[in-house]
Amino acid sequence: MRQDLERCSNLEHSSELISRWVGLAEDGRYDHQVAIKTVRLDQHHIDKIAKYGEIREIVEDLDSQVVIASAIHYMGEKYTLGHMGLLINSVFKFVKVGKAIDSSVMPEICQMIISEFGLWLTFADLKLCLKFGITNRFGELYDRIDTQVIFRWLEEYRTMRMNESEQLRREALRKQRAEDKGVPMPPEIKEKMEALDQKLKRERESKEYEFKPTLSKNIEHLRTDEQKSI
Repeated sequence: MRQDLERCSNLEHSSELISRWVGLAEDGRYDHQVAIKTVRLDQHHIDKIAKYGEIREIVEDLDSQVVIASAIHYMGEKYTLGHMGLLINSVFKFVKVGKAIDSSVMPEICQMIISEFGLWLTFADLKLCLKFGITNRFGELYDRIDTQVIFRWLEEYRTMRMNESEQLRREALRKQRAEDKGVPMPPEIKEKMEALDQKLKRERESKEYEFKPTLSKNIEHLRTDEQKSI
């Protein structure tokens, strides 16, 4: 298993990391594609995700995103906290406020974010949320950025993210339905449907034939009785 991971990853992983992944694989909790994606979570990745300007862009490109919980799972808490700190600092370095977050409490703030939002929050989501915050998309800063402010931003962002995901899901469903309507019926299905239609048609004609003589006979009988009564 260790040799397979080293060979297919084509990356210089540490022995400790490989051992971690081997353990996850033995427990049935290993996805190689996700694991490799978390390894690429470096400064280049953090710079790259700055291109996203709207939530829809992230949702449409989720396959290339790294979920924070996945980073912890495959790379460990220390690695993840380090990159979360880099990301947060990369956004806040452009902000000048009277009351800012002290670097000494940054690991604690990151752990709180992980606990509350980590299962769905990607690094791209986190960066975009913070960008929305410092550009007043969630309201005025009032010269302070602290834990309460960041959590309010994330809660508002979560609602926006859910709404955007639902909107995209509905659009995809409408598109699929439209495509399904335009798809021609397979020949073998069409033949079976036509045969069934002919069978039903013959059955209807047969029943009508059986019914009409009986009805005519009954009408004639009624006329005869009526003449007798006269």
